Amino acid sequence: MSKIIYAYFRDKEKAQASKIKIKQICDSINPDNIEPNPSSTYSISHTTYGISNPVSTIRINEKNILLGSLLNNYENWENTDVDYPDGNYAIFRQNEDVLEIVSDRLGTRSVWYYKDEEKFIVATSQRAIIKFLGNFQFEEKVIPWMISTGNLSFYSWDKRISLLPPSGSILLDKKIWNYKIKVRKSIKEEQKEFPEIEYKKLLFDNLDATFSQYTPDFSKWALSLSGGHDCRGILAFLSRSKKSISNLQTVTWGDKNAENLKGSDANIARKVAKCYKTKHHFYKLDFSDKNARTILERFLKNGEGRIDHIGGYLDGFKIWKNLFESEIEGLIRGNVLFSNISASSEYQVRSFMGISLLSEIPNLSKFQFLAQLEQEVPERFSHRKNEKLSVYRDRLLAKYRIPIVQAALADLKHSYVEEFNPLLTNRLIDFTQMMPDHLRNNKVAFKEIVASLDPYSEYASKGNNNTKRNFLRSKQFLLSVEEELNSTHAREIFPQNFLNAVLSELHHSNQQNKPLWISLKSRIASLIPLKLKKKISGKIDTRKKLDIFTLVFRLTLISMMTRILKNEAGDHILILPILISSVIFA
Repeated sequence: MSKIIYAYFRDKEKAQASKIKIKQICDSINPDNIEPNPSSTYSISHTTYGISNPVSTIRINEKNILLGSLLNNYENWENTDVDYPDGNYAIFRQNEDVLEIVSDRLGTRSVWYYKDEEKFIVATSQRAIIKFLGNFQFEEKVIPWMISTGNLSFYSWDKRISLLPPSGSILLDKKIWNYKIKVRKSIKEEQKEFPEIEYKKLLFDNLDATFSQYTPDFSKWALSLSGGHDCRGILAFLSRSKKSISNLQTVTWGDKNAENLKGSDANIARKVAKCYKTKHHFYKLDFSDKNARTILERFLKNGEGRIDHIGGYLDGFKIWKNLFESEIEGLIRGNVLFSNISASSEYQVRSFMGISLLSEIPNLSKFQFLAQLEQEVPERFSHRKNEKLSVYRDRLLAKYRIPIVQAALADLKHSYVEEFNPLLTNRLIDFTQMMPDHLRNNKVAFKEIVASLDPYSEYASKGNNNTKRNFLRSKQFLLSVEEELNSTHAREIFPQNFLNAVLSELHHSNQQNKPLWISLKSRIASLIPLKLKKKISGKIDTRKKLDIFTLVFRLTLISMMTRILKNEAGDHILILPILISSVIFA
């Protein structure tokens, strides 16, 4: 629910003088559709920090702050370079000699940092740092990644700002004014040999032990409930741990008719909630074409343009506004560290995890500008010799998809609610990594355990949300796109002939008479069971095209977000016209 900007200055007078500015920044990054809690600021000696929309879950002890949630009550989280608690969090702490910033095991909460000769700034918001610096230096390396994947990868919009890696800590030596990045012991990947029944028992015991340590105030938390196994597993183990979940609110969302669509996530979730006797609410994701521009701008500001997954926010963030105003402080999510996606090639694994390359998208090669951009997969994310695809898949899930894609999605909500993933805590991370493939693949062992506890046996076969496609083809959105991509600002980033070619193709596609075919295709697809879709997708190794509506959305996202950052910084954006950009993912 809260975001922080934390600054340490070599000159204590500059630290004290920054307090008002930091409060103004915290006030300015709150969502525009809620009345947030008053920003909290603190300043002592060389340190000044501010917290936007602060809530009761934050732990504060003068210069030490823990933003997020812990699995249980740790007493030593303030001790620098000593204790790394279990949970989903970012920790800001210091002693006389060292300032340390800590990310959790999987980097579920993004932390950005900047240093010069006068100051060291760390924040959970890129916007906050750029506003403080007062100018914006565009990082051109984001261009191919945003176009090919819809996310920033490990880059920031500003080339001076860096992302703290998962399981990492940054230690600033105050005396010599230098820092080092320390990545703690990596996630265990070795597999041990136990009988299958023993693995299942150990997984059950680890789940049981995890939820016995999880003791939130359920009146302040909601569970994101679908028709799948992950969130159902959370409900089952919370119920088994004898905790009172009667005051736990469960929520799901989707198209306006999703709750009445048999087999949909929303339909199943309602029945599951009734079975567990939780307070349940279904939120409709309807959007008004008239509000397309507002929806788009709010999506970019709340999530800082880190990802293009706008489908869940087309109601203009009404879901999150309602939860906030209902005094719900956090959302419990059912993300897990294994995947039920089959894959037959390295490309398919990377594509699903969000590491596609422009060169792998066949219909983009016709655009000379895109063909000239350099982009490659870094060695640490490449498929290793003799590495099973299932192991590669789950390695990228832990080291790329969670800290990049899922963390960006969490960031969209953090201005309204906290987020906690009990299935992504240390005990379960360690055990999951040593499970054999056949029990980890398709969540076999986990599903068996959940099914043994779950009193409701039906699972979803359909999704809830098809609104993104409609939004990207809506009249107001397309008008916004055309206005943005014809702007002077967009043409400072992209060559004019490239934008003209893209808009020409967009006009042609939008004028095609395809509603009947698209409707028929969608209806046929809706009849295919979700399990079969996943199985089929793993057997077909095809290079996916990027439809023109998604391409223009991603180009618009780049243009609008850089313009927002430029305007908020109150200075001119520093961009050189791009002809051939050396964009190698380091």
